[in-house]
Amino acid sequence: MLFKVGWERVEGTLIAEKHVKKKWDAGGGRFRTIFDYMVEIVDTDGEATRLVIREDTLTVAGLSVGKRVRLLVNKQRTKAVFDTKGPPIGAAADRAARKKRERDAKQARFDQLLKDGRHPKRPHH
Repeated sequence: MLFKVGWERVEGTLIAEKHVKKKWDAGGGRFRTIFDYMVEIVDTDGEATRLVIREDTLTVAGLSVGKRVRLLVNKQRTKAVFDTKGPPIGAAADRAARKKRERDAKQARFDQLLKDGRHPKRPHH
């Protein structure tokens, strides 16, 4: 990604996607699937702007229509790119959230067993 000096970090909603093409990536030894993603950004005054971002699935995996996404937009709001810095978006965010829920549930069960004075079942070796 080129430097996006002066571009603003915003959140938008993915409202549509369209498969464009598959192309062979000789360097990576696999096909890359290219999509056009339509995103909607709502300004503080309530005005909505729709932009199309062409991206491949290796850059932003697992996006689905209706999801909130992080974007970088230019000052004129005529161009946008997915903001891939910071917390993950798309499927990666879903996986991270699921793992956190699982860890939290295990910790809660452990804490409850400890509070009740019972020991968790130990595996036999």
